[in-house]
Amino acid sequence: MLKDFISALGFCVSGHPNSKPWLASYVAWQYDAICHGMFKRSVCIFGVGDLPLLVDAPQMFANKFYLDYQPLSFECMDSWIRFKNHCPPDFDLGYYASLPFVIRNDTKQDTNA
Repeated sequence: MLKDFISALGFCVSGHPNSKPWLASYVAWQYDAICHGMFKRSVCIFGVGDLPLLVDAPQMFANKFYLDYQPLSFECMDSWIRFKNHCPPDFDLGYYASLPFVIRNDTKQDTNA
């Protein structure tokens, strides 16, 4: 029963979690990422130059913005998110479905039963 529940929702079942991509939050760490803003405690504080990367990233959130550092970057992201809310683009699940640690339930069930 638990196996059916897990495969219905999708679940991480193997491998080391830290070697997997972060799906919820985009974070640019100083040791492995490009940052056009500034680093604070080894984390990028996003600036205007980071916006093209952020809008193309598959993550749903970005960490981090400071309102007192290049505030235009935060305002532009806010405007972009509002625009997407009113004019949603087609959402491609391909990236998420192709991740090797995602289990999907691909069996079709008879809805007439």
